[in-house]
Amino acid sequence: MDVLDKVAESISRYNMIPANCRVGVAVSGGADSTFLLQALWQLGHRPLIVLHINHHLRGNESAADESRVRQMARQQGLEFLSLDWWYGQQSNLEQAARDARRDWFTELIATDQIDRVATGHTKSDQAETVLFRLLRGSGSRGLAGVLSTTREGIIRPLINVERVEIEDWLEGKGIDWSEDASNRDTTLVRNRIRHELLPHLRDEWNPSIVDALSQLAELSASEEIYWQEEINQILPSVWRKIGGTYVATIEPLVSKPLPVQRRLLRAMIEKAKGDLRQIDFSHIENVLLLLNSSEGSGRIQIPGLDVFRSFDWVRFAEPGSDTLEGRDYQMQVQLPGEMEIPNGAGVICTELVDLESVYTEGSTLIDLQHAVNSLVVRNWRPGDRYHPESFTDEVKLKNLFQDHRIPLWDRRHWPMICVGEQILWAERFGVAKGYTPQPGSKLAIKVSVVRK
Repeated sequence: MDVLDKVAESISRYNMIPANCRVGVAVSGGADSTFLLQALWQLGHRPLIVLHINHHLRGNESAADESRVRQMARQQGLEFLSLDWWYGQQSNLEQAARDARRDWFTELIATDQIDRVATGHTKSDQAETVLFRLLRGSGSRGLAGVLSTTREGIIRPLINVERVEIEDWLEGKGIDWSEDASNRDTTLVRNRIRHELLPHLRDEWNPSIVDALSQLAELSASEEIYWQEEINQILPSVWRKIGGTYVATIEPLVSKPLPVQRRLLRAMIEKAKGDLRQIDFSHIENVLLLLNSSEGSGRIQIPGLDVFRSFDWVRFAEPGSDTLEGRDYQMQVQLPGEMEIPNGAGVICTELVDLESVYTEGSTLIDLQHAVNSLVVRNWRPGDRYHPESFTDEVKLKNLFQDHRIPLWDRRHWPMICVGEQILWAERFGVAKGYTPQPGSKLAIKVSVVRK
């Protein structure tokens, strides 16, 4: 099959370029991106917008690359957009550069300047990526390699074309391209894989190693699509967002088959953290051990997240979210009105009830004649005690939390209504003895909490 036919087949197979699609073509000036622009042009895709990022990493060479790509766009009468990106203090240059490209491309799509961005990732790049991730210990998601299309609108029309085919085609057409000298630097892992490991595997083990790795990526990508749909259906039933954290119910999670447990955890971590960087197999297994432990509570730290188990729940939060700063609160009761619980977990609602005209359940009401002073809402503090209406004696709030299996993180912001030091009401446990309406009572406060 001719190399242009391979590109056309990939575009059609993965529905990369719908009708009337404005395609941004990422062109660095190298062989792959130069061919990509030529291929899309010759296959008749219009309109095309040439995109170039100047990373300013190679001085005059970087400037020459930008000038070269700009000239290519001008010769074909195409719009040209460029971005200047300067390397700062990022610890990983390659990752930072990839993030910059991705952010720019997604911004162009999100702002409706273009519909798709085509990048020059080839079948050879795919093989290198899969081999690199295999050596690093990636699971099937990582082995999916470079996706042919992404949710954001990035497309890879060259995903079934090898690099040598591209260079042969360009040479046959007399089209020059620029060569980044850093691509030959074998101190970089990617380059060692490209120039040393893959050629060795091809010569000594499997002449079709690039095809084999590419097929592995295709199979893994297909399975990931299936699993993603499955996990998206299950996830809402086992966890929810509360304020700035995520809380999952343990039992329905650990009752699933182990592969589902692992994938659910990965999805939860990705959602709570924002990505899966630095998360490896050991982190997932450590969280699983925490969830399947016979102990009722436990806590571990994984990169970017604090994972906290208490009774039947597990919470995923940013490290440091449980600092003492800002934990205690106190505010005047609004009558009637609504008051936000400071950790964002819910709202306390109060209303006035005329006891002479409405029959209500007294244990949910605070008699106003016993609450003549200013009422405040505050959080639970260690040592707090009170006497619920249904109890024979005073009891520590801590013991009630234990009996009712209230997670440790919820206790810190647990709301109660007080007069001075006297607790009149606590969420879930009701009104204190002696403060419920009595015969002859006329007006009361009804308190409820709407949890998010």
